[in-house]
Amino acid sequence: MTINHAIDHPESFGVLNVEMTAQSGKVIGVLNTQQSAHIQVGILPTLLELKALILERINALRPTEQVRDFRQEVVNTVTDPEMRDHLLKVLDERAASEQALSSKITKETADNAELIKEMSHLKELFSVNKLDSRLSSLEDLTKRIDADKTSKFEAVTITLTVLGSLIALTAITLGIIRWITG
Repeated sequence: MTINHAIDHPESFGVLNVEMTAQSGKVIGVLNTQQSAHIQVGILPTLLELKALILERINALRPTEQVRDFRQEVVNTVTDPEMRDHLLKVLDERAASEQALSSKITKETADNAELIKEMSHLKELFSVNKLDSRLSSLEDLTKRIDADKTSKFEAVTITLTVLGSLIALTAITLGIIRWITG
């Protein structure tokens, strides 16, 4: 499997769904295709970062300088004109193919950077939507606490849930700040 195939089909790796429940007091992480979860983590951002590293490494290993040096060595050392012309032709073809590959890698690197940028934007949107849902959940819980019909057990459960939600909001906010500031 190539990195491009993996990026085209990230669903083949599955999704990690993390769910926190107030009743159980546990964090449950399951790798499956379940639709309901508090947090879903996929592999696509990691694959895009890996592709960027692969493309950088390939670009660093390009032998264009070696082809130029070898070409100069052929010009300086080969005395037979037919052989020299043949070798220079082969080297020129090799240099042209290296240039084409370098152009392709540069284009893929730019495309990959755009995908990473889009994924970052989607992460930001997800975080903002997550904050909105947490805030509405906090408002609902606050209304339940204010109601006269709440038992002590429910008040403690709601308070712990509110604290958990505040911690999650703080973590998401810090994550957004860290993402924005780099």
